[in-house]
Amino acid sequence: MRILHTCATYWPRVDGVAIAMQRISEGLAARGHRVTVATGVAGPGAAAEHAGVRIERFDVAGNEMLGFGGDGRAYAEFVSRFDGDVLLDYAAQTWATDLVFPLLPQLGCKKVFVPCGYSELSAPAYSSYFSRLPARLRQYDRVVHLSACYRDKEFSDAHGLTNGVVIGNGAATEEFESARSGFRELYGFVEQRLFICVANLMTAKGQRLVYDAFVRSGVRHAALVFVGSEINRYVTGELRTSPGALYTMRRRANILRYELFESRVAGRGRQLSLPSPRGTRVVVLTGVPRELVVAAYHQADLFLFGSLVECAPLVILEAMASGTPWVSTPVGNVPELPGGVVIRDAAAMAAAIRRLASRGPEWESLASQGRAAWHESFTWDYVVGAYEQLYAGLLEPRTHLGGHDAV
Repeated sequence: MRILHTCATYWPRVDGVAIAMQRISEGLAARGHRVTVATGVAGPGAAAEHAGVRIERFDVAGNEMLGFGGDGRAYAEFVSRFDGDVLLDYAAQTWATDLVFPLLPQLGCKKVFVPCGYSELSAPAYSSYFSRLPARLRQYDRVVHLSACYRDKEFSDAHGLTNGVVIGNGAATEEFESARSGFRELYGFVEQRLFICVANLMTAKGQRLVYDAFVRSGVRHAALVFVGSEINRYVTGELRTSPGALYTMRRRANILRYELFESRVAGRGRQLSLPSPRGTRVVVLTGVPRELVVAAYHQADLFLFGSLVECAPLVILEAMASGTPWVSTPVGNVPELPGGVVIRDAAAMAAAIRRLASRGPEWESLASQGRAAWHESFTWDYVVGAYEQLYAGLLEPRTHLGGHDAV
């Protein structure tokens, strides 16, 4: 098959969209399909091909409601020339999808859309966007929902759409099949208990809730580690910040510095200690190599997640894959996942920490349930196979499944 995937971010970026699209794209390429990804810029020297996937980059920003910046015309022209088999647009409310909407009637390929949750569905500023969306969704052959019980599927159901399917996210077999070590040893975490939270350091990810819960739990001889991409004002302000243009500019500068410099340097990266009760430590780490992030999952006693907005968080699946029970707010599809405890506030998370810190029968049960579910339905191999089957099913009436490059 000749496949074009569009997404605002992609490798070497490490946000959820980039990771999911990289895994799906590279997995399909490894199965012999011709895959091209159209995405945003990623710093100087970013490769035009990686792991068998052709990458076309465009300097574009924004979305339909905020306005588009950069060369959106070049991107739209590129997509409009696509004459392959399947186009997949990943995530609503992004330039990579919003610029494709007007092109849908003229594209002769099969079209698939992955909304990723509609984070602005309740925002008054986006009311016109979502009033136009049902007609746009009907122009896709399939709309892929990451969860059977989240608001993007509910939106489709409420508007009578019948083109939806459910395919979740995954965690990598090669990273989580066997236990790994090295994180505690390199960073010097000798405490009896280790709790981790892996997420970009920002208000929406809820690190403040996790921090407060840890402090209130009263558990001693324990370390809480936040693993993120940057030490920013959200962290140095003790997990408080005020959104605004200046903050956004500084955050983008921090991310660019990380991508250009810190991510290329192996070793300890940057770290910052936050105030914590006696007998405990709270540490923020950035620049942690991926293999050590994976080791952190394996060596942790609990994975703590306080996010406010998610669709299908990869980090919960990675906790499940490592056999580490999770405690999380009820964001996205988290309530339907096994292997953890859903809470709604810091007090409830603190109680769960106290209850599970001893690794008793409940801890053992959650660990085994989460890992078994990952093995059955949430490996990337399983997810890639589901997308391959979806694409092939759409193309069954057609006689050609091979061909040349995607564009």
